[in-house]
Amino acid sequence: MQASDEKNLNGYDRKASVLKKLKFTTLAILILVLLFFFLGYREDITIENIRYLLKYVDISPAEIGSADAQVIPFEADSSAITTLFRSDLVVVDKDEVSTYDMSAKKGISDTVSLASPTVSTGKKYFAVFDMGDNYYALYNSFSKIYEETTPYAIWDVVIGDNSEVLIVTAEKGYRSVLKVYNSELENKMNWFTPDKYIVSADIFSSRDTFYSVGCVRNNENGDFLSSLVVLKAGAEEVFSNLEIASELILKTDFFSNGNIAVLTDKAVRVVDLTGKVLSETRFSSESLRLFETEGEWSALVLNENSIGTEHRLIILDQTGNTSMDTVIDTDVRDLSVSESDVVILGTQKLISISTDKREPVIHTTDRSYEKAFALGDSKAVLIYDNNAYVVSVE
Repeated sequence: MQASDEKNLNGYDRKASVLKKLKFTTLAILILVLLFFFLGYREDITIENIRYLLKYVDISPAEIGSADAQVIPFEADSSAITTLFRSDLVVVDKDEVSTYDMSAKKGISDTVSLASPTVSTGKKYFAVFDMGDNYYALYNSFSKIYEETTPYAIWDVVIGDNSEVLIVTAEKGYRSVLKVYNSELENKMNWFTPDKYIVSADIFSSRDTFYSVGCVRNNENGDFLSSLVVLKAGAEEVFSNLEIASELILKTDFFSNGNIAVLTDKAVRVVDLTGKVLSETRFSSESLRLFETEGEWSALVLNENSIGTEHRLIILDQTGNTSMDTVIDTDVRDLSVSESDVVILGTQKLISISTDKREPVIHTTDRSYEKAFALGDSKAVLIYDNNAYVVSVE
């Protein structure tokens, strides 16, 4: 009996020794991996990023209308704008900038005074500005990091994936000025136009950095003459210029491959950096409802029938090909596009489309939600009556 006990004890000792070695081996591998990332990505490792990772909570989405859905209540007035920034909900109204994480914990609470609150988001910062006024501020996940009152009105603020910031404003003698700031918020480049109004801008960064600038002016006949101007960082001359006659340019967005989605009041064009038009989808000005571009996809919603609730949905890929052209039968309240999903919000209805399967999935909802944000991976955040709901849209 004693020999058997000693054998068992020896066996336990050996197992304990093996487990101890595995534990230290795993720890050593973890330290090596962390050391590799620290050395290889030193510039991207910041206190803000570490704090963000520590606070992140992965919430499993519930079915739409389920009592198990994660709810994020927030305080805001009727002027409030909501958006998402790094999986946080951003709420901006005339008096306050607030953020909430997916566990409903309030983060930023900053007092402001805004007549026309507007929000723009990037990967590292989000911007809050007063459309047509002189004030803007930049925030990270935890606090306000910069603010400025400019001499002339601000019409747009854009934040690139490379953390560059574009400010659309004006200066004496010029209708519009595009100011480019690097990730350290140093003014590195300005583009001035004496006769055009800049209505939209975007940033594409790969080996080189490019800026798309949507401009408009009146021609000699009093009609609109729009231009897509492409600028290259570090270059003095315009990289390309595409003029579009008798159309009002509304929006320019880069796809992930560097092509540009150009929305006017009469068409959507996919254009490459040289100004070559790869595709053109035309429509009547009266039919345009919603448009959004994200990653590899653009989605366009048109109301081509004056009677009834039918809408036409067109999804374009980043090469200009039509991925889907279909009819959806609902009033359309909002549209959101992610890398993997297109979400359309209707009256007590939500339609989700996977960009892989390209088949509409219709969800009947318990209420008419006000706004939708596609998160990707068949997840979405829906807004209703100062509450945000994290739901599945599979």
